[in-house]
Amino acid sequence: MFCLISKIRLERMSSLRLRHSLIMSDDSIVMEVCEPAVALPQESVYDDYEYTEEDVDYSGSLPEFTAEPQHQKVKEGGTVTLSCEHNERREGDQATTPDFEPVSAPYALIIKKEATSTQREKLLFVDNVKVNRDKRYKISHNKLEISGIKKADAGAYICQLESTPPVILTHQIEVEYAPKIKAVTEGEQRVHKGDSVRLECEAQGNPMPTIRWSKQDGRLPSGVMEEEVSSSSSTVPPGYSITLAEVDRHVEGTYVCTADNGIGEPASDYMSVVVEYPPEIITEKDMVRTEDGDTVELVCIVHARPTPKVEWAKDGTPLAIDSHIEEQQNGGRRYSVKITQIEQQDFGEYTCSAENKFGIVESSISLSGHPEPPHFTSSPNGGEENSYTLTWETESYYPITEYRLKYRKAKANDSTDEPGEWIDMTHEVNGNMETNGLKHTLKHTLGELEAATDYNAMVQIKNQYMWGDSAEFSFSTRKVLPTTISTTTTTTPIPTTAILTPTSTNTPPTTTSQLPASTFVGESERSSSPSVQEVAQPTKISGASAASIASLLVLVPVLMVTLCHW
Repeated sequence: MFCLISKIRLERMSSLRLRHSLIMSDDSIVMEVCEPAVALPQESVYDDYEYTEEDVDYSGSLPEFTAEPQHQKVKEGGTVTLSCEHNERREGDQATTPDFEPVSAPYALIIKKEATSTQREKLLFVDNVKVNRDKRYKISHNKLEISGIKKADAGAYICQLESTPPVILTHQIEVEYAPKIKAVTEGEQRVHKGDSVRLECEAQGNPMPTIRWSKQDGRLPSGVMEEEVSSSSSTVPPGYSITLAEVDRHVEGTYVCTADNGIGEPASDYMSVVVEYPPEIITEKDMVRTEDGDTVELVCIVHARPTPKVEWAKDGTPLAIDSHIEEQQNGGRRYSVKITQIEQQDFGEYTCSAENKFGIVESSISLSGHPEPPHFTSSPNGGEENSYTLTWETESYYPITEYRLKYRKAKANDSTDEPGEWIDMTHEVNGNMETNGLKHTLKHTLGELEAATDYNAMVQIKNQYMWGDSAEFSFSTRKVLPTTISTTTTTTPIPTTAILTPTSTNTPPTTTSQLPASTFVGESERSSSPSVQEVAQPTKISGASAASIASLLVLVPVLMVTLCHW
């Protein structure tokens, strides 16, 4: 099938072969530039038409493109210009010299987009005639302009002069566009506690985006706020994944995969992880202390999926609900028992139990009027040799009435590591207690203890209703390190009187003396050394000062003998 192309001067084409090739390359497109007003001849009269072909002079060198191949990167929505300029002048070209005369170029310029794996070859222009109705394509002075760039515009563009052989110039367009991302994993992942779950997204974009994983309202299980990952597959588009191993309830939440390549806004998609697990119970307090007439609330925080059945018991018996005991549940995980106007029979151990298809657990809360165990405030290192004063604090809603105290030696004797026997006593509280609100401070002094000895003690408090739990404490009586000075060598006598009295010349010989093996701080040494007594006689000192000086003088000859020996 043929058509007349009014806007293309066929006589300027190299041959009828070009005309046919244009029609066969994209018959439907070329038909659009045919003049619809021209009546097509019937097939029976085709032979009446005469086709003439202008002689073309192929002598000389082939035409050349003056433009260079280009590889242009352009963002989606932008505009790009590709040059197909060449050294063949055509009618209508502007004069560049005074003697310029229009000439007819023998070669047609064809501009087309090369076929890809998903697109056919697309013919765009023949000379200045547009062969594609897309308004985004324009040509001016052998330059192709494409506006409103789309991803599909990426690829090779060919400028071709229909010489023999054809002269070809190829340009490349690379379209950069913002990332897109979508979850490969289903939107909600349900997994059992202890199992692993893999979350995956796939992303597109040019340049290829980086992928970051994060968790809404919290950190990832690894402890970081976000984590960048690489492609986990060779697919197109590539997949990006993270694996959550040995999950528990803390892993639950919404996970976000975000793609970013610096063009446009980052893109994100979301997946949620739901963990099914047996109940876990956390009590707000293990022990609640109170008194008659008070109101208390015993609270269990229960985590479980599926939602558990929660029940309460007191001292092993299902809790009886009455006018002053009420079970409460706030619609979430908080389960409680509210008790008003506390009575003594309300004291005891309350147990909350939770059960779902994965198991059953329970936790206990003690409601008590007991005093708290003692908290010792005295120093473990005693300041007295044969006594020690224990001090301690406790809290109780009810008045403290008495206390029990036991103590023993940490080691019965030097030949064994076994402790001594307990000495047990119970005392009523009289004037040895100070009270400030709920806090009570007591003390007790233990006598007839051994010096420098370690002891263990145990104290238990009772209020007007009941005994509390006991507490242990370790202490020791005062410990002092002994001072020992000894010499064993006899040396040349030193005139001690010469040291103390320079004018004295009659100095009897002095030998080394030895002090007792150990001396405790605070004790005075009494010496019977004749030389010391002789020196001390001229000095009139009395009382405690004389005794102290006498003790000091005992050391002088010993030190001098030692120095001479060195």
